[in-house]
Amino acid sequence: RGLSHKEKKKSYFFSKILFDKYHLICHSVNTGNGISQNRGQGGISLSESLKGKVAVMSGVGSGFGKATAELFAKIDQVSLVMFDINESALKATAAACTASGSKVVAFAADVTKPETFARALKECMDNFGRVDFLINYAGGALKVAPIEEMDDAINRRIIDLNLTSTIMSCRTFTPQFKKQGFGKII
Repeated sequence: RGLSHKEKKKSYFFSKILFDKYHLICHSVNTGNGISQNRGQGGISLSESLKGKVAVMSGVGSGFGKATAELFAKIDQVSLVMFDINESALKATAAACTASGSKVVAFAADVTKPETFARALKECMDNFGRVDFLINYAGGALKVAPIEEMDDAINRRIIDLNLTSTIMSCRTFTPQFKKQGFGKII
């Protein structure tokens, strides 16, 4: 079936955000300040390349994580270390990225576990020798309900998934970024 007007609008909006975010990442990684000085036809050029870069990405099984990984692979064949808790969705994203020419290391993992990030760093260093940027996409709503129906256990799981995992990720990769003298966290 075809997409409804509302679905088309949502798809366009999603694609526009993703495209803009991709170019922001390109500039942040390549110019160090996120601002392009290159002027092309019609204004500022946003065509920096990420070729040769290495990215570590969580939450690539769906949504922004999947779309970003596939875009990085399709446009610049960025080397990727990726992980997601949904193994079948992870495999599909990894296959699409590999088919686009990216070198991919993919493994199923839970971002609420510190060993996930230790493994991601090890895989990145063993396979690529460096990491240029870290993108923390994993997250979500584990339960959508009025606050009075949210017990402490589900609240803790939501905080661990959406906040604590990002802190663990940054804590794991920051020493490597300092050692290298470069690296971006997005």
